[in-house]
Amino acid sequence: MLPREDAMQWFWDKKDDLGLARFVIYSKDSEAVKTFIEKAVKSSHLPKSGYDLHQDPNDGRKQLVEKIYHALRHNQVEYDLNEFHELSGDRQLIRTPEEILDTQGKGTCLDLAILFCAICWYYDLLSILILVEGHALVAVSLTHSLRDWENEERRGQQLFWEGLGRLTDTRELQKMVKREDYLAFECTGFAKSETLSECEDEKFQREDGFLSFDQAVELGCKQLERRLKFALDIHIAYNFWWSKVVCQNRLEAEPIKRLINNPLTNGENPLLKLYVSLGLIERKPDAQRRPSENDFSPEGSLFNQPDYQYEVVREYKHKEFFEEVLKHKSSSRSQGKRLAIVGDPGGGKTTLLQRIAYWILEEEQGLPIWVPLGSVEGTDKANEGWLYRYLSETWLKNVAGEPEKTPIEWQQTFAELLKSGQVWLLLDGADEMALKSPLTRVKEQLAKGWAESVRVVLSCRLNLWEVEKEALWEKFDIYRTLDFSYPDQVHQFINNWFGEDNPKAKGLQDKLAEENRKRLQDLVKNPLRLALLCRIWKKGLGTLPDTKADFYRLLVENHYKWKDDSTNEEFAIPEDRKKELNRALGQLARDAIDREDFRFRLRESYIRKYLQEPNEKFSLFWWALKLGWLLNVGFPTEGETNLGEKVYAFFHPTFQEYLASTVVDNYDFLWPIEHRKIPVKYKNNPEIYKRYRIFVPQCKEVILLWLGRPKEELPDKQKERFIQALVQFKSGCGDFYWYRSIFLAAAGIAEFDCSRSDEIVASIIALSFGFLHEKKQEWMQIPDCIERVARSALKESDRQRVYDWLVDLQNICQDGNTNFIVAMTIANVDLEEMTKEISDNSNSINDITEDEISDMVRLSIQTLRVCQNKINLLSETNSDLNERGQFSIKNFHIYQNEIYLLDEIEFLGKHGNGYSEAINALIELLDNNWQNQSIYREIALSLGRIGIENPKAVNALIRILDLTQDEETRQNVAFGLGKISTESQKYIDTLIKLLDSKDEETRLNAASSLARIGTIDPEAINKSADTLIDLLYSCQRLETLMQVPYSWEAVLSYNLLQKTVIKLKRYLNDEVDKNNDRFHFDRFKACYQVIWYCAQNMTYPDFYKAWHSQPKHRSWFQWLWHRISTKLLN
Repeated sequence: MLPREDAMQWFWDKKDDLGLARFVIYSKDSEAVKTFIEKAVKSSHLPKSGYDLHQDPNDGRKQLVEKIYHALRHNQVEYDLNEFHELSGDRQLIRTPEEILDTQGKGTCLDLAILFCAICWYYDLLSILILVEGHALVAVSLTHSLRDWENEERRGQQLFWEGLGRLTDTRELQKMVKREDYLAFECTGFAKSETLSECEDEKFQREDGFLSFDQAVELGCKQLERRLKFALDIHIAYNFWWSKVVCQNRLEAEPIKRLINNPLTNGENPLLKLYVSLGLIERKPDAQRRPSENDFSPEGSLFNQPDYQYEVVREYKHKEFFEEVLKHKSSSRSQGKRLAIVGDPGGGKTTLLQRIAYWILEEEQGLPIWVPLGSVEGTDKANEGWLYRYLSETWLKNVAGEPEKTPIEWQQTFAELLKSGQVWLLLDGADEMALKSPLTRVKEQLAKGWAESVRVVLSCRLNLWEVEKEALWEKFDIYRTLDFSYPDQVHQFINNWFGEDNPKAKGLQDKLAEENRKRLQDLVKNPLRLALLCRIWKKGLGTLPDTKADFYRLLVENHYKWKDDSTNEEFAIPEDRKKELNRALGQLARDAIDREDFRFRLRESYIRKYLQEPNEKFSLFWWALKLGWLLNVGFPTEGETNLGEKVYAFFHPTFQEYLASTVVDNYDFLWPIEHRKIPVKYKNNPEIYKRYRIFVPQCKEVILLWLGRPKEELPDKQKERFIQALVQFKSGCGDFYWYRSIFLAAAGIAEFDCSRSDEIVASIIALSFGFLHEKKQEWMQIPDCIERVARSALKESDRQRVYDWLVDLQNICQDGNTNFIVAMTIANVDLEEMTKEISDNSNSINDITEDEISDMVRLSIQTLRVCQNKINLLSETNSDLNERGQFSIKNFHIYQNEIYLLDEIEFLGKHGNGYSEAINALIELLDNNWQNQSIYREIALSLGRIGIENPKAVNALIRILDLTQDEETRQNVAFGLGKISTESQKYIDTLIKLLDSKDEETRLNAASSLARIGTIDPEAINKSADTLIDLLYSCQRLETLMQVPYSWEAVLSYNLLQKTVIKLKRYLNDEVDKNNDRFHFDRFKACYQVIWYCAQNMTYPDFYKAWHSQPKHRSWFQWLWHRISTKLLN
């Protein structure tokens, strides 16, 4: 439980407004208050209970307040006028009830106000503690009892909830008193004093040193004319203060404590000393271009960069993100309510999330709850309510300090807090959840009613997000962390680590600046890798590492000296024992990553299989804990077995991945060395296929670190053979898995300089931009789905080789569009730092005119992204629903002109999200029976945009279907229903009915909407899948056809991958000519994109089996690869 202050020394930190409320709670539980009430009851100054007076609808509560006032007056307490200096010092001494009523017999205005609130609590009176300039007083509710503190009908209740229990609006407080919702009065009136120096009015002259109750009430109203500091609703304020302290304690108990103990952080709290703010890029939900008839237009194909046309919305500096998105909720999709932070391993996602947590507390924006998703393990995630169970039981149990069960009163308070709109869930590490489709599981939990008022910030590794982003992109705003800039932020971090003007900091900065350190400069832009380098350099490193694997190898070598005092025998592990420990840790790391039930959160019983007993001195387990390789992260969650068993984790997942790579002795572990062109089975168990870890996303980082190991540990010949095998991979089921293997090879040559590196880069460039057909002398293009991934692979590959090959390609390419894209790519590779400088000065762009933009385009290709951003800003109107929107809602009836009316409907659809008035106005307009298809269409679109999970909006859209048979209107209804997303049966039945529409767009929208609902019955999903397959086969509109693959991605999350491959494979044949039959070529590409998605989400053996469930057809892409391999690479 939370600690109590010493009874004789209560101090209020004046920066902690809410903290005042706790002194009321301490006072009401004190023996002095209990004794005072007992004596007052015996002397008939106070009733035994306030129940009867509460029942009096007229002035019963006022009478009770007056009785308490006179009872305190009878106690002859003195008013200490001189000791309340509200504006001086950081702390205020608060007298305890014992001091006021017994030992000292006096109190300041604040002491007396707190005491009065405490006695009110005993009598079920709902009180407000008010601080005005230099003074304190009290107001008591005349309309509601303390037990009604949550009643939404209580006037002012919502204002106090929104202010976390605090109100600072003087007018609102005065209104509540003037309406007689509250009775304000001067507490010093019941304390003896010659005069109240703050007010010389004769009517407030004291009789025998006291004010009458009526005088106290009148003076209380007058005091409200002073400048209001704040007013506290005691019950609400205490709950928020309690929650704030709890949240901060849990933050320090979990992620911050772990970081401080982490040897990478130099023993400092990284948020206080080491933290360097990261930039963020807001991504569009799908982060990829939607195809159109002009598939390969240069405007739509800018290469692998923050692209303001179809990939990136804008770039945020650190303070901009906190101010605009977090504080002012300025985000396009969720209004700051659902945010995803994605990025690379070690890219600062968790640290940013922790900084957000402290910002929430510092800025009093609410209550942050930290949820390490990797800790929510086992059977909990099979349970429908696993996240709420974790919060209300596991998290709350830890807060309460109760090992067995969470106190019921804590659970009740917590449930109310979730409804308050003040709770933030910080969900860290979705990629660390040991189960399939973690983002889908998170989506299901956040769709529950309890999460409706909760704000969510989720972090996830980029590779997992790209695979499963469909689950969350509709309701989440997505932000990607940017690496540090070099040299500015890298140097800042180094200075923070070593201290300003430290010779070691200058030495490291100078070493990094050497001409041959370009690759290292890139590597240390990653925050984790830079922390590693600083740590190693601090120990006197003379040379710098070249690869990621070198970083971690050096860390292992230096980690045993991580205490500055190298003579400390406590950490002096024998050399032979050290090697044994390193090997065992590697085996533990490798096998844990390979598991599906857990990867990063390891049970003690599992670790014992590798490291012996933890409590046995000098065991490997004992050493791992002593040296900080493993950290104790708590106990299993509620619902798991063996609740008393401890759980451990490596201090960072990337470090675990490095250790795993050190015990992969040959690439047979990564994929069967005997593979030829069909999946390999175990000889002793022919029913089971061997694992192809080269196609497991969680193993990619392990493979790259394995390739970066020095030749003394892993012979170069073995790495050469591995990459050779990747390049020549044959799957026996099309070339889908060859693409995946060649993309992995491209990333691998950034870690190992293979003899086939040029060949690999040439292949990836051919897949990124196309190639020259030798016979036709025509530039051949690659479908979007392969092209996009290939260009991402270029970014991960050897930087210099990519640049050289792109320059060569530009010289030979005859296609104007492709030449433009290549030029943009070269600019991205060569002018990265120029881009950074432009971005740093982007604030000044707001004064640039459109004419000036035209001149800027001619200066630099890179400036295009800034120009496009400015054009977007110039075209936007800063509309405010509270002004124009409210006018539209109230005055729809005055619009007789259809054009004006459509404009207003469209405006509400864009700006009315979350406003029930806007939804009601649109429904009312529908009720007016306009009999106008254009109005029906626009209402359907607008309701879809702003009526998310609103039953009224759903019913209105369904009604539109009854009012019209117009196909375009029905399309909009299907689209709107998909945006609203609800699980009601009426909604689902309507969508299923729309699947039978004759209009292709309507069927597509209905099928997509069904897939996005969440957990619904399998029959509906199967109908949705069948509809999409039929559209791929029979669709006659190119625009609709090219949207089908994106709808499939939602459907395929329902384990329909195998069925999809079997049904669509037959459409991939080589009888399609792009020039003579463009429509069928596009149909082929649409089918190919769907199967490509399947290949990325299925194991190779499963895909192989599905592929061979139908007669084999030769793929057009087999021909493509044949041309690339036999012509281009020669």
